[in-house]
Amino acid sequence: MSAAPRKYTVTAVLGEGGFGKVYRAKLVTPGGFSKDVALKLARGDIPEEALRRIRDEARILGLVRDRAIVSVDPPTQLDGAWAVVMEYVEGSTCRNLLHSGTLPPRVAMEIVAEVARALDKTYRQPGPDGAPLQLLHRDLKPGNIQVTPAGEVKILDFGIARAQFAERESQTTRHIGGTIGFIAPERMEGVEGPEGDVFSLGVTLHKLVTGRMPLRRERLNPSQVSSETASAESAALGLSARMRDPKPSLRPTAREVEDTCRMAWAQMTGPTLRTWAEANVPRADPLPDDGRVGQVLVDHDPQASFVGSWTTELPPYIRETASRSSRSPFARALLAAALSFVLVLATSLATLGALGAVGGVAWWALLPQPQRESPPPKPEAPEAVDTGEPDPASTARPPPPPSVTATASVASTPPPAAVRPAVAPSPSTPPAPPPAAVTWPLTVSSAPLGAQVFIDDEPIGATPVLNHPVPEGAHTLLIRLGETVGERQIRVGSRLPSRYVWRGADDWQVYF
Repeated sequence: MSAAPRKYTVTAVLGEGGFGKVYRAKLVTPGGFSKDVALKLARGDIPEEALRRIRDEARILGLVRDRAIVSVDPPTQLDGAWAVVMEYVEGSTCRNLLHSGTLPPRVAMEIVAEVARALDKTYRQPGPDGAPLQLLHRDLKPGNIQVTPAGEVKILDFGIARAQFAERESQTTRHIGGTIGFIAPERMEGVEGPEGDVFSLGVTLHKLVTGRMPLRRERLNPSQVSSETASAESAALGLSARMRDPKPSLRPTAREVEDTCRMAWAQMTGPTLRTWAEANVPRADPLPDDGRVGQVLVDHDPQASFVGSWTTELPPYIRETASRSSRSPFARALLAAALSFVLVLATSLATLGALGAVGGVAWWALLPQPQRESPPPKPEAPEAVDTGEPDPASTARPPPPPSVTATASVASTPPPAAVRPAVAPSPSTPPAPPPAAVTWPLTVSSAPLGAQVFIDDEPIGATPVLNHPVPEGAHTLLIRLGETVGERQIRVGSRLPSRYVWRGADDWQVYF
């Protein structure tokens, strides 16, 4: 008997990204159970690479368990759209909180300490195979850190996160993700590591305390603290400078960031995070209605949607749990007996097949093998004899008739090996592979980052895309961010532009 359909009533718009929107919804089951959830709905025309990232995000959130990371249900389809059902978190992002002014240094340090603690824990947490998960968020910024009215901290948006586990689909090796200003310098060169998240968190700490991004002189020399800095902020900005060191090896680890924050705020005055949040964090922060508010989205068969469509894409222990949860004890016993029978039958057939093959080879080896007869001698061809005369094909005069001595020599002795005709290639010899197409590296970026890039209608990733190999010649470059699309014809090759930056509509910057 299939489970009763789950119904989600959309109540508010929480956020929007390049892949879809996040809604607040209320889940109500026939048994009277209800709770608020966050629905991350993918667009219907979402590229396959983006869909793989959404599925990876659900897998990552399903693997980690931490108070600072939202919980997630198995992915499902709601009225034909893929969706990730997540824990709903009240409150506001740090980005929205900054609209009302900067945060007290002690409050900012508590927020950063909690994020650093979660980064350290999830990076070292064992994955399904027992090896460290090595989770990297890769897009830490004020907009991805939520604070609840009770002073809890939640890390949001793992859409471009990386982790080491066998079931991941997206291979983000040709492009990087993140937000300009928060991306560690080594990541622009393709170097990924936990130091990159520490850098982004250091920029976040600076912005929480000052309300602005680090100045140019502070980026070039992070140890330089602005003269406008008050003494109460010096500890926070000093830690932020260390976290933003250009050399990854000189930055503190996430664990060291947590410890430093805890020791620093113990000597600071001012409200604690919990006290400050109760007075300053709103309980709701919805966006304008987009027409979905009030709609009821139905998952008619959550088990079938999860097990049938996602069984081959989720970790084995999750597949096993999902499959067993929909079977009765009798059905499980019957299935086990059937699988045992099939296994015994397959083993027997494989054994008989192997014995038959061995016997067939032995029987064939004992049979008398037919002897090949020597082919009859070919008629002598005087023109194949090296007579010292020019090649008949290379002269206009007809060749002279062969002499009797030459003819007798052909009849009595075989021609020397040096003058035998060349042997034609065997038909079984594979032809030489065609020459590989010439490719050139292409870099595509956008402002803001996160736009989807397509070359000749094939997705190649999200901006910035670095040094993606593109065959020489003419191509169509298309870039999409939300509902905005830019398109232009390009040529790739020697002494041609190799970098394109899209700023919306038809605004492109081209570099050689």
